[in-house]
Amino acid sequence: MNTELEITNRELSDLQNLYSSDTEKYKKRINELLKQLDDARKYESTTKIDEQLNMLSEFNELKSRYEQIIIEHEASISKLNEEHADVIAVKDNLIRCLQREKEDLSNQFTDFKKEAQNTLDTVQQHLLNTREEIVSIVNENNNLNVSNVKRSQQIDSIIISVSHLPQISDWIKGNPDDDGYAPGTFHRWCDDYGAPTLIVIKLTDSCQIIGGYNCFSWKSPLIFATTQHDEHAFIFSLCDKDGNREKAKIARPKRIKKNHYNSKKGSFDLQLQNRLCYCKQRDYDDSITDHSGLFEFDDFEIF
Repeated sequence: MNTELEITNRELSDLQNLYSSDTEKYKKRINELLKQLDDARKYESTTKIDEQLNMLSEFNELKSRYEQIIIEHEASISKLNEEHADVIAVKDNLIRCLQREKEDLSNQFTDFKKEAQNTLDTVQQHLLNTREEIVSIVNENNNLNVSNVKRSQQIDSIIISVSHLPQISDWIKGNPDDDGYAPGTFHRWCDDYGAPTLIVIKLTDSCQIIGGYNCFSWKSPLIFATTQHDEHAFIFSLCDKDGNREKAKIARPKRIKKNHYNSKKGSFDLQLQNRLCYCKQRDYDDSITDHSGLFEFDDFEIF
């Protein structure tokens, strides 16, 4: 029985989703995890105790058998002592051998008992730490307000990996299938989300991943997401349509005023609307796609 209870990023995400959507299922799942942990700890403790008891029983049986041998042969050995002097040495040697074997078994059992106790202590501590981790997660999620979540400490993405963006240490996952792709929805996810903001987009029927980076929080006036000057903003393509990372491209702003937005109007280098992504080189120094125009996309994520 595996006494290790691991909580993956996916399971943590599922717990958060259950907490937001179905409190009863969330509580039920937490109780299941805690029960699994308790069962594992009980099983491990019972198994170790049974092993120790079995070893002790075998030792006692062996001890009794040797003692009985000594008792049964004591009278014969005493009689032989009177007749043959050399038998005394045989008796003494036999007794010494039996005593040494008894001591060896006793020492082996003592060593085993110590090792078993250390193992049991280690397992119990591991289970205790795991339980405390789960309780901590539960307590944290009991106070969770999804609208206030700004940061997480791991990257969880179906589009990019750590090898794509090792500098990203905080993340939050967008799910456009649930909320749609309208610019208003986009800004509900992004606006005042914290700085910096990064978006990655997986194009349909292609391995290409494109996106944009903005040092400021997103804002939503009628046309542009923000007019803050951001000379560090950039748009990029992590690879070409065949997934070749050697073809990665980055474009930096040549005009700062309007270099990051998503809106229904205006000119743009990168825009999301409905199920389409529009790319056209204008305010940045290069195009991130092979040609300008509309592209369908499968998914996008915001960090």
